[in-house]
Amino acid sequence: MGPRGRGHGGTVRGRGRGQGRLLLRSRAWLATGACGGVLTQHPGKIFNYDGPQRECVWTIKVKPGFHVILAIPPLHLTCGKEYVELLDGPPESETIGKICGGINLLFRSSSNTVTLKYLTTRDHRASPFSIYYYADPEGPLPFPYFERQARIAKESNRP
Repeated sequence: MGPRGRGHGGTVRGRGRGQGRLLLRSRAWLATGACGGVLTQHPGKIFNYDGPQRECVWTIKVKPGFHVILAIPPLHLTCGKEYVELLDGPPESETIGKICGGINLLFRSSSNTVTLKYLTTRDHRASPFSIYYYADPEGPLPFPYFERQARIAKESNRP
């Protein structure tokens, strides 16, 4: 399903191009291209913001007793000019990694909150990206892949 509202009978609310906000709400996903905010409905999708702000911060919060799962397809950002930073918790939490490309990542937060930051240089137009998130009940990890991917992301903590 794309940001134009195809599939699932969703409704689209938005302000004109260049104002940096497009919301899609359907039975399945909430998608936002806004520059940051607190996201509490899930599942959802964050996609690139192409406006004047150079730092966008999204905090994803799910109900207590759940963890946030992030599915980050390989990013094709311009390393050295833009990256996505992953923090395990609220905005002041430890950085897990900075990603600009080449990694397909599934990440499970240690709590019910995770933060994503997108940063770009002043002279660079944002590259397209999509990041998906949903809630997962507390308990053992569904499979060891999550632990391995989190360790890889932490070890390569550089854009």
